Amino acid sequence: FIPLCRRKMKPLQWIIAIIAVLIGIRLATQGETTLSLILKAYAHRSRYGTLMQDAATAVYKPLIHAVNNDDESTVPDGPLVGRTVLVTGSNRGLGSGIVAHLLAGGARLILPCRNLPTDIPEAQKKIGINAFRAIKEYSNNIDNDNELISMLYNLSKKNILFIQMDLASLNSIQTAVDNIQTILNKKNKIDILINNAGLIPIRDEKTAEGFELSFGVNFLGTAAFTKSLKEAGTLRDTGSTIIMVTSEQHRLVSPINDQTPFGTPAKTPSFSNVMERYGYSKLALLTWTYELQRKWKDHKIYSICPGPVASEIARDAPWPLKDFAVTLMSLLFPSPVEAALPILRLAVEYQIPKDYADGIHYHMGQPREGGAGSSELESGKWIWEKTEELLLTPRAAP
Repeated sequence: FIPLCRRKMKPLQWIIAIIAVLIGIRLATQGETTLSLILKAYAHRSRYGTLMQDAATAVYKPLIHAVNNDDESTVPDGPLVGRTVLVTGSNRGLGSGIVAHLLAGGARLILPCRNLPTDIPEAQKKIGINAFRAIKEYSNNIDNDNELISMLYNLSKKNILFIQMDLASLNSIQTAVDNIQTILNKKNKIDILINNAGLIPIRDEKTAEGFELSFGVNFLGTAAFTKSLKEAGTLRDTGSTIIMVTSEQHRLVSPINDQTPFGTPAKTPSFSNVMERYGYSKLALLTWTYELQRKWKDHKIYSICPGPVASEIARDAPWPLKDFAVTLMSLLFPSPVEAALPILRLAVEYQIPKDYADGIHYHMGQPREGGAGSSELESGKWIWEKTEELLLTPRAAP
């Protein structure tokens, strides 16, 4: 109830929120469920909150130093200053929080989007505003707000690049990789790749290649994009960081096996099985990521569930569920900027114990082995081979 007590709400909002919390507590006593995972996330956030905020403060320190010295040219070195970071799914929800932190740390951003902003300067400015709010939220050492706004505005203009890419189309992915290769011009490399894009399609929708949409975007498109960046030589050869944003929802589905054609839902996609399809896609991504960690040993590879976030992920839900879900998430869940803190911590490897540095799945700030067989060697080998087959002949099974 802590986030509720910080808000001024109308009586009806209180009733909705309290009913939802009571339902969550009831379901949490009946085994692992979506709502029980949310409740666990609150416990993790309380436990690791200070550590996450300290990571943000460390990231902001160079820019704050420059602001307080009234000299943009004196920005000292820092964990993100001058580093090239690519983030998918950056235009809304969790992604908007991630890029706000990264810009505040002085990173150069490449942001693939399915639909390019109609007003690029305005989109850059919006990220700068979010970065300003993030710094003000987690740092009290700013001497001049106007100078900070001015510096972030200049950074947003020169450090943010949007490119078009649709993860639901393998052709679009390859075109985007070619464009990124041209932009980097073989001189620069991607230092940090954050695969954040994801969706929860309510209806029975397909990718350009005929795959169920959540599988095609959340898993197959993300895997194809990651491999293509590597093959094009755009990732830094050694030492680059790759972060896969997964979900604890993967624990609520059955292990992936060869009983059904890989990538084909066991049931006809509908509203009733939307979370099952989402969990399946995230389980595939996590299992594949474990195998990626075994194969790409020159890269630092993490997977993480950042916990719940107040986002627009329910934007395709039918009315009145959409309005209910959006209202509930805005009341109970942390903002995108706050929810992005665990990802920021991994991106800069802030106080990551050496024992946890490789091959670890994180639930927010806590290392936790992946569920549903995702970490098993045989599962990783099987899904890697099946994924290679799909990418060689990208057509969904009938």
